Amino acid sequence: MPSTAHVRLVLPHQLFVEHLEAPSGTVFVLVEHDLLFRQYRFHTHKLVLHRASMRRFADRLHEAGFTVEQVDTDGRTTSRRALATLVERLAPQQVTAYDVVDDWLSRDLTAALADGGYALRPEDVLGLGSRRVGSWSGDR
Repeated sequence: MPSTAHVRLVLPHQLFVEHLEAPSGTVFVLVEHDLLFRQYRFHTHKLVLHRASMRRFADRLHEAGFTVEQVDTDGRTTSRRALATLVERLAPQQVTAYDVVDDWLSRDLTAALADGGYALRPEDVLGLGSRRVGSWSGDR
């Protein structure tokens, strides 16, 4: 498969309208990460609403002309392995994602990308993260 120019990762708490402004040709990967779906015994309604909102957002991205891939939570494999396999298949030139503002999630996504052959760079992380707040507030 030929290389994909740009992949954007999206998690259920990041369904921002700003994604619709992504460059043409961006492939969106909606990730049902194990930490958000399987790590703990979450309320069933929460999981259903997360999944439904992600499916609706995928429809919205399709309507805007974007290609959408999904990494669904699955007891047969980890989200890390599933994401790594997808990244390996897509062979992106660039991967971007909004800051997840969670150390465990950040480490796992970075590791999944590395497993798939992509090294996430600081400039690939979009948005205002917790690590940048101090510089804006004068460390108050």
